[in-house]
Amino acid sequence: MATTSDIRNGMIIRFKDDLYEIIEFLHVK
Repeated sequence: MATTSDIRNGMIIRFKDDLYEIIEFLHVK
């Protein structure tokens, strides 16, 4: 599983055979 530190804006991830593009990612602690 990807952690929040692995996620960057504009990256594309694969989840359950679907592709998702991270348009804007904000991690709040």
